[in-house]
Amino acid sequence: MEKILLSFLRDSWEKSIPYLTDDELLVLKYYVENFPNMYTAYTISKVLKLNISTSYKIVKRLYENRLILPDPDRRYRATVKGALTLLVKTSDLKYLEIVKKIWRVDSSFISLLAYLIILGEAISFYKFKIDEAFICSLTGSLGYVISFITDGGLKHTMPFIVNEAFKFLKLIPMSNVLNFEILQKLCINDERCVKYGICYTLS
Repeated sequence: MEKILLSFLRDSWEKSIPYLTDDELLVLKYYVENFPNMYTAYTISKVLKLNISTSYKIVKRLYENRLILPDPDRRYRATVKGALTLLVKTSDLKYLEIVKKIWRVDSSFISLLAYLIILGEAISFYKFKIDEAFICSLTGSLGYVISFITDGGLKHTMPFIVNEAFKFLKLIPMSNVLNFEILQKLCINDERCVKYGICYTLS
């Protein structure tokens, strides 16, 4: 099942994540796999045995795509976007574990993958790239997903994925504000909620 979901994940995110060279992937993997540690471009060049100018260019490009972010001392740390990018590109579930760590959630891999599939569909639907989307925080990602649901975006999504994604949604602190059971029932089974805007009145 996870392999099938990873395939859907790649499809949902392929237009939103950047192309990365082998060296860029190498550097990104180091940042993500060592989260939450922070490293300068100089440190990266030494650890990964890269030319110093190459290291600085790679770190700059990863930063421009918001896959890593700096502190005031120009030490960089991986973001959830970095972990998600590696998950999409490699299908290695260890990066899903890092997504969980960064977002500080405890859920099954299946439910989180389903949520990420719908998030990817939402980002693509609204024509965002990963660097433009405010998803570094879990609650930020929720805005895209809820908007996508209320705009009728789930009508082409497999019911199994939708149901698993809602299991994840119920873990988010915002679930005490929005009634996800009502939202799920309306938006999945009844397109009238999209037509009449019922979803916007659920809080």
